[in-house]
Amino acid sequence: MAVPTPEAMPQETWPIGEVAEMAGVSTRTLRHYDAKGLLKPSHVRHGGIRCYGPGELLRLQEILLLRRLGLGLEAIAAVLAGETDRVEALKGHRRALRSERDRLGRLLDTVDSTIHQIEGNEPMKPRTWFKDLDPQTAAAYEAEARERWGDESVDRSAEAFASLSEEEKALHGEKWHGLVARAVEMMRSGEPADSEAFQEIVAEHYEWLKPMWAGRVQKSAYIGLGRMYADDERFAAQFDRAAEGLAEYFARGMAVFAGKHLED
Repeated sequence: MAVPTPEAMPQETWPIGEVAEMAGVSTRTLRHYDAKGLLKPSHVRHGGIRCYGPGELLRLQEILLLRRLGLGLEAIAAVLAGETDRVEALKGHRRALRSERDRLGRLLDTVDSTIHQIEGNEPMKPRTWFKDLDPQTAAAYEAEARERWGDESVDRSAEAFASLSEEEKALHGEKWHGLVARAVEMMRSGEPADSEAFQEIVAEHYEWLKPMWAGRVQKSAYIGLGRMYADDERFAAQFDRAAEGLAEYFARGMAVFAGKHLED
């Protein structure tokens, strides 16, 4: 039985809210795909409501499949435009998956060690509980980082972080969780993102980030990282799990800090 083409399907359209619910993504994600030129609505209804037809839904299905495979948005755009061979794109993703497999193996060792310690079979070593939990070193984001900042920057960052001792890495992870907790308190108390109090936290975040970037972080890169926190649904979900809106709050604070203190 032949699969109908989008042209042969009934030209029903669905508003952005329904499409988001069907696909299991947020409306913010769909608007982001639109802004990136990945997925344009078939038309915009009165009141600015984006609507999508069967062709757009099929394209969204392919985008989400490639996203699930770990490809970044720029790589997906190239694949959909026919600029990148799907096999080559998947080979690159296979390399990232192997790195992720190794990272998950280390995480499994960390969990096993923690279980043994809690059960009383070993002395308690809380610092080891945070080993390999640093969200910025997760290999799941490596491919996207390479797209954004280039292989040289990512490789230099990985080498710099790998040179840290196990205790330094554990402290690095603890510092991250502390920064997030303090940022949540600031946001919930109504402190503006450009306030002196929150900018002190952002300054600490900048210093925390430098070892992974092997030195000075450029203005555009720091602002870009903040936007990735807010615009990439994976990063945003991590932040917003701590407090709804935290990703955007952090991104605004980072942009203010970069404008005042950083240069390209």
